[in-house]
Amino acid sequence: MANDIITSEAWECSYDVETTPGTPVSATRILGLFDRATLADPEIEMTPFYGAGGYQARGWYKMVRGKWTLTASFSDVIMLSAHPLYLPFGTKTEISGGYTFTEAGRIPSITLVAQYWNIQGEAQLIRRYVGGKVGRFTISCDEGEPAKISLEDVTFLDIQHNVPGIPKYDATVTAPTIPCVSLEPFYFHGGALTLAGNEFGRVKGFKLEINNNVEGNYYWKTGEPFMPSYIQEHQREYVMTVRVDIEDNALFEEILRAGEYDDGFTGFATTFKLARSETDYIEITAPTGTLGPCNQGCFIRKGKLDIVTDPLVTQELDILCRKPQVTVMTSETY
Repeated sequence: MANDIITSEAWECSYDVETTPGTPVSATRILGLFDRATLADPEIEMTPFYGAGGYQARGWYKMVRGKWTLTASFSDVIMLSAHPLYLPFGTKTEISGGYTFTEAGRIPSITLVAQYWNIQGEAQLIRRYVGGKVGRFTISCDEGEPAKISLEDVTFLDIQHNVPGIPKYDATVTAPTIPCVSLEPFYFHGGALTLAGNEFGRVKGFKLEINNNVEGNYYWKTGEPFMPSYIQEHQREYVMTVRVDIEDNALFEEILRAGEYDDGFTGFATTFKLARSETDYIEITAPTGTLGPCNQGCFIRKGKLDIVTDPLVTQELDILCRKPQVTVMTSETY
C-alpha cells in the first residue's frame, strides 16, 4: 500500500484558453511556481427535507442534492510567464515585439488540469476543470523581489476526472504534457505616479487587484441541472496599493487636490515596469489615452502620512484606477 501514497509535494497544475467556453482543450501552460493552491473541488448543496409523520419523528426524511459550485484559488504564484495577465483582461493584441492586454472584451475561459502523483512518480488522480473564469486577479511586486500573481474566485462550469465508476468520470482525462518553463521571473524595475509628464511619487512597490465579479448562473438547460450553465462577468474594479518614497511636498499636494486639476476632475496617470532584461519586460499603465474629464485616470482614496523612525519617509497609497493596459515586450509566443 505504501507505493500508492499520494504526495502533495509533486502535483502540477496547467491551463489553456478555451476557444468555446466549457469545451476542454489540451493544457499547455503553467501558472508559475507555487507552493499550494485551493482547487475547485465541488461544493454541493445538500438539503434535508423533514416530512410530516413517518418513522422518524424529528430527523430529516429525505436528502435532496442541489447546485454544485466549483471555485478555485491560487495565491502568491511567482510569475514566470506574462501570459496569465491575459486572463483578467479579455483582449490580447499582437504588436511589434510583443503583446498588449486590455479590457475591451469578455475575459477568456480556461481549461485547468491538476494531477497528484504517488511516491513512485506515477499520476494517480487527474482532474480537469472546464469553462473557468478568473474573478479576482492580483499582481504585486516590491523592489528586489520577483513579481507574484494571485488568482482568486476562479469559477468553473464543470469537472471531469480519471477515476472510473463514480460521477464525472471521463475517459479522455489523461495526464497532460506540461511544458518545462525555462523563463526567469520578472522583477520590479521602477514605477511612477505622473501628471502631465511630471512625476510626483517614486514607487518602490505596488499591488494591482482586478476584480471582474464573476458569478455562476444556473439557467434552464438540457443535461445536468445542478451545474452552472454560464459564468457571468459583472462590473470591473481596479484597486491599486503602492508604497512611495516621499521626496518633497508634491505628494501631499496631490492628496489635497482630491483629483481636481485645471482641466477638471481628471485624476492622474500611473506607470509600472517589471523586467527580466532591458528588452524583456512588462509595463502597466493606467489609464490608456489622454487624461481629460471624459477619460478620467487614477484617484487616491487613502494616503496616511505617519511619523516613523525609518531613514526614509514612505507613504502607502490606496488608489482607484480605470482602463489599465499591459504591454508585454517578450520573445514568448502566445
